[in-house]
Amino acid sequence: MSMDNDSAMKSGLLNSGLLILAAMLSGVSLSIVTFDTG
Repeated sequence: MSMDNDSAMKSGLLNSGLLILAAMLSGVSLSIVTFDTG
């Protein structure tokens, strides 16, 4: 029971971490593009 809960928490943290990383990367690429064009 506790093992299932722990693995679910880890996978949730991993998914949220990937989402945050993707958002940061897209934001950085957007800022680079706007900086280059501007």
